[in-house]
This record gives sequence, C-alpha cells and structure tokens, in this order.
Amino acid sequence: MPVISGDSGALHGVQLWYATRFSENAFAHYAPESVTRPGVTARVFIGALLGSSSPVDTRTPDLLGAEPVLEPGASTQLTVRADFEHAVLAESAEVTVNSAAVDHRSLAYIPPGSDTLVITAGDTGARVILLGGVPLREQIVMWWNFVGRDHQEIVEYRRRYQAELGFEPADPRDAGKPALFGESPPHQKPPLPAPPLPNARLRPRE
Repeated sequence: MPVISGDSGALHGVQLWYATRFSENAFAHYAPESVTRPGVTARVFIGALLGSSSPVDTRTPDLLGAEPVLEPGASTQLTVRADFEHAVLAESAEVTVNSAAVDHRSLAYIPPGSDTLVITAGDTGARVILLGGVPLREQIVMWWNFVGRDHQEIVEYRRRYQAELGFEPADPRDAGKPALFGESPPHQKPPLPAPPLPNARLRPRE
C-alpha cells in the first residue's frame, strides 16, 4: 500500500488487496527502496521491475505492483512480462500510456502481448500505480465480501459466514466442513452480518 504525503500536508493512499482461494490470511509490511532511472523514480512493492525485486511472498510469482513517479515531461519505457495484463492508474495527474491519454485518477488497461510499456507525464509530472499479472483463466462472481466461481458458491459462502459468526443457525448441509471464516481480532469492531442476497441470480463479471 503506497502512501504519499504531498507539500499540502494531505495524505494520499492506494490500498490494494488480493485473495487466494482457501488460504490463511496474512499481512506483510514492506517499504521498498527507490529505483532511479532517467526521468523516473520507482518503488516496487510486489514482483519485479527495473531490476528491483520485492521479497513479499505473494504465493504466486505472477503479480506486479509498482509506483513509478515521473518528472515533468518525462517519458519512460518499462520492460514488462508479455504474458501479463497490466493496469496503469494515473494517481496524481494525467499521463499517456502507449500513446493513449489517461485522465487523472483513471485506469488504463493493457492486454497481454506487449513486453514494453511507455508512460509519459505532462508538464506537472505524475505518480502512477502499475499493476500486472497473468489473466485469470476463469470467470468469477463477486458480491459483498465474497468471491466465488458461480452463484451457488456465493450462496454457500454467505450461509456459512452467517452461521460461523453467529448471525444465523447452522445449516445441516455444512456439517463437518472446515470453518471458512476466522474470529475477528479482539481490538476490532464486531463483524457485520452479510446483507440479504439480491432477488436475482448473480452473474460472472465481464
């Protein structure tokens, strides 16, 4: 999670989470050293870029997260993995990504197939967040705090969440299954019950 404090004293942040299926929760604090190239300074917090590698264990080598900061008018060409899809968030100002304009606080998408990205800043310079990874090989369904492969998985996860956290009685269908949801730490607020499911079948994200 890169956090930036500007001259105004305002605090800006980009918080990123990723989920792995049926694995233990984990948190790693890592403050990467800066890597400087002509016109750009970058911090690599996940994966590898510009000769810098993050030690954070992502349980898969197929992820990239970096924070390039470009000087005013600077352009940088980054060597990236061609099997990755990439996203570039124009965090502080508009930029150009592979000749396409990206508005401030907008996200550019670059599909797999390219082994270079060219990012160009305007007159004020720009801070961007670069994300990358191998595309998912399947569709997913997302609803509230649950992610599954289809509607029925979301229904089950909600049912088990409600039962394991004491909001609803346990369902006989879940007898003998290992718990999915652990207890909340004592210093945090109590967990919230899941809202009712919509009166429609959940569909995979496009």
